[in-house]
Amino acid sequence: MKGYLLLKKIRVLIALIFFLTFLVIFLDYRNTMSPKWIEALASFQFIPALLKTISLGLTFSLGLTILLILALLTGRVYCSTICPLGIMQDLFARLSRLLKGKKSTIHFKYRKPLTWIRYGILVLSIVILLCGSSLALNLLDPYSNFGRITSYLFQPLVLFINNIAADVLNRMNNFSLYQVSVAAKPLQIITWTTMVFIAVFVFAFFRGRLYCNSICPVGTLLGLFSKISFFRITIDNQKCTKCAKCMKVCKSECINLKTQKVDLSRCVMCMNCVSVCPESAANVKTLISQKSESKKEREELSKREEMTDTSKRDFVTNSVLFTAGIVGLSQLAKAQGALTGHQSAPLKAKNAVSPPGSVSIERFKSICTACSLCIKECPNNVIQPSFLEYGFTGMMLPRLDFHSGLCEYGCTKCTTVCPTGALEKLNPQEKNRTQLGVAHFVHNRCVVVTDGTDCGACSEHCPTKAVNMVPWGDLLIPKVDESICIGCGGCEHACPVRPARAIFVEGNLTHKLANKPKEEKVTLKDTEEFPF
Repeated sequence: MKGYLLLKKIRVLIALIFFLTFLVIFLDYRNTMSPKWIEALASFQFIPALLKTISLGLTFSLGLTILLILALLTGRVYCSTICPLGIMQDLFARLSRLLKGKKSTIHFKYRKPLTWIRYGILVLSIVILLCGSSLALNLLDPYSNFGRITSYLFQPLVLFINNIAADVLNRMNNFSLYQVSVAAKPLQIITWTTMVFIAVFVFAFFRGRLYCNSICPVGTLLGLFSKISFFRITIDNQKCTKCAKCMKVCKSECINLKTQKVDLSRCVMCMNCVSVCPESAANVKTLISQKSESKKEREELSKREEMTDTSKRDFVTNSVLFTAGIVGLSQLAKAQGALTGHQSAPLKAKNAVSPPGSVSIERFKSICTACSLCIKECPNNVIQPSFLEYGFTGMMLPRLDFHSGLCEYGCTKCTTVCPTGALEKLNPQEKNRTQLGVAHFVHNRCVVVTDGTDCGACSEHCPTKAVNMVPWGDLLIPKVDESICIGCGGCEHACPVRPARAIFVEGNLTHKLANKPKEEKVTLKDTEEFPF
């Protein structure tokens, strides 16, 4: 028992290190942590590691390889040790115990698994991903949800406290802190994130790991590995007195005292049960030792699993057919839309502008999990979460919002922290030639036309001089050279026209290579030398 208690303490220590590290990463508004460290740590999150492997053409991924080996050895220990959202749930469960008083226990009890729900969500997530959309993972991936909760809900609170402290210190001539503005996020995204946070809190407060074992596709997938993992929690029928101490502290509610069995697909190897069992009946066994069970028990277990597997297969088949029908209708709608043609001379952008390194919107939608790391890392707040700008299947994915900022020339910070490979790494030279979109000028909105006055703000903020001022009567008016425009949004951000701006960027469905700006040679005329 003492040995298991030590193992539990080690697990808790590792879990706290992972949780606090990721909390700092998403709350660090000064971006003091190295992007290489952020990328390395994020590579040990299951869904980002899996999608990065897919994006690289199924090549070797150290992070995913380690996680798979860990799952084969210890089942779902990832959920209780590495996953930040899982660890957050444990903190909420601990809060529940503290509020009830020191003398009380959490009082969990065994509950039957919600098999249809959890396997249904897993199947639909996989099918939708295979059809080219990561929407289901965007909504349910624990790492991405943790990132959004901390970035959209917790970080504004941190910035509010920072601004108050900065104001107080500045009045005392102490300028160690400075005011930080908060870019407003879409109300729909904040609402969804708040709903997820409330659901996770309520589930964890009253039912421990209910979210992990019923909704999270990562937990369900790793639960399949748990059934064949080398180490697993077991109950010794000869030693067990059915005192229920293990069941009361099992936050996965997977210990059935009637059958004295542990549902391995839901067990997260938290070691709570083995650390409290007075008879040492709950312990860790290897797969080989567990196979020494009686033939009768194994036959009964096999029958139960066969019945369950049959229902799973039926549900999987129905889910695949249902999802395939939805995807088929979606593709048909796209085909019909393509036949109608693309109207010229738009008055507003029809395509959102995806971040640098995303290559194409379709590729971006199939790999990005909307974890918000690139949003947090962006120094100009131009990267913001989308609502329906990419369509329903791209909800919450990052996009460039030029009303909030502009994409700084040569900046590649967002591409250095992406954990899934949705944003390919670009060096400043490559970034400066990547055409994210093309600027469009709306003649009748420009203040030069409406007010008869000079402006030129768009041209002044264009780093490649794709927006140039040309004569228009006695005044100058913008003209766009699309061949050298990179879609950075400097022109749109600077345009003073409201509410609809006189120049906007139409996103490219696939990023292109812009021409190099023409370099003008400046020749100096011979002049007399200065007399000093």
